Formats: sequence, structure tokens, C-alpha cells
Amino acid sequence: MDDVRAVMATCCEEGIPAVVERSRSGNGGHGWVFFSEEVPAVLARKLGSR
Repeated sequence: MDDVRAVMATCCEEGIPAVVERSRSGNGGHGWVFFSEEVPAVLARKLGSR
């Protein structure tokens, strides 16, 4: 969750639309970033792994 919080804080600071979804276990979460146009999956995955 610390990683998700850090990403969400950066998204908020930069005005990037994103939301958090809590995982089923309740111990973690997933950050969802929304793009204004189509982005190849490989680029979106690279963004998520940085």
C-alpha cells in the first residue's frame, strides 16, 4: 500500500486522473491511471513498473 500511496500522491500533484482499488485480501491495493487517448499496453506497463 505504501507504493500505491506514493504513486497516487504523485498523480495528484501532477493532475493525473487515477484511483485506488483495494485488493480482495484487504492488505494491498491497485492504482488505476486513466489516459485521455489510447496507449499501447507495453507503454502503460512500463509506466506502472517505474
